[in-house]
Amino acid sequence: ANTDALVGDGGNDTISAVLQTAGATGTTVAPGDSVDGKGGTDTFTISVAGDNGSPGYTISAITLDNVEKLFLSNFDTNTASNAITTVDAGLMTGLTTVGLSSSGADGDSKISGLKNNVDAEMRSGAGDLTLDYNGAYVVTGTADTQKLTVSALTGGDFIANGIETLNINSELAKSTLNAATSDAVKTVNVTGDQNLIITTALVFAGTDNTTTIDGTLDASTFTGNLTAGVSGNKTVSIKGGSGDDTFKLGSTLTKNDVVAGGAGTDTLTMTAVAAGGLDEQFTNVSGIETV
Repeated sequence: ANTDALVGDGGNDTISAVLQTAGATGTTVAPGDSVDGKGGTDTFTISVAGDNGSPGYTISAITLDNVEKLFLSNFDTNTASNAITTVDAGLMTGLTTVGLSSSGADGDSKISGLKNNVDAEMRSGAGDLTLDYNGAYVVTGTADTQKLTVSALTGGDFIANGIETLNINSELAKSTLNAATSDAVKTVNVTGDQNLIITTALVFAGTDNTTTIDGTLDASTFTGNLTAGVSGNKTVSIKGGSGDDTFKLGSTLTKNDVVAGGAGTDTLTMTAVAAGGLDEQFTNVSGIETV
């Protein structure tokens, strides 16, 4: 395939490329392509279409300099669970934001080899997004933070392993996010003003059922309605915002958990009563209108 070397100017440039059926006719992105965005806030978008195969397709050896945003619009049609479109960001310098601008349910995407911590976006779709900090920048500390902005989602998982704090902002239109996961997550903060459902219960890293807080879900500044749950035997702190929130505790609620529903008409759901009964389990529960 021919390679392109594009140079921007001082404005906010948008560069678009296409991946069609694992590099078939119609594909315009290829190893060796390069973009120098120069000044402004520049965006590189890859539109993915057709069947890109199983175990997926990797876009590699693309050089980006001074390009701040990298997005995929991924409508891959392969239904296999491992059919993931991967972008190797090892030659991309200056990225601040990556993600899915739109996606189908099979439009699962991964950004790997990142050189620095980046903000993530998932909009208008249901594909999964994985950030793999396995390049020049590796998350190895105890206070790594990942920002995720969501809008108009109908599904999809977000995965960013190694991250301790996940900040989710829900804006513009309501979203349903299937899951938000990290194998190191301790804190999930939810902000914004658009209703958000996180379908799969959050799983916090930490010691099981201690008397100290292992995981925190903080939506105290969120003005939309939040539906979220927690699983595993972790001691948790949950703070609702001003909307009508629903917190799903399953069989995990203990006297050490702290739940503050906040304003609005809030609901707590649970599936079992521990020894000592509800009085003990609700020791640190407040602001909940419906159980």
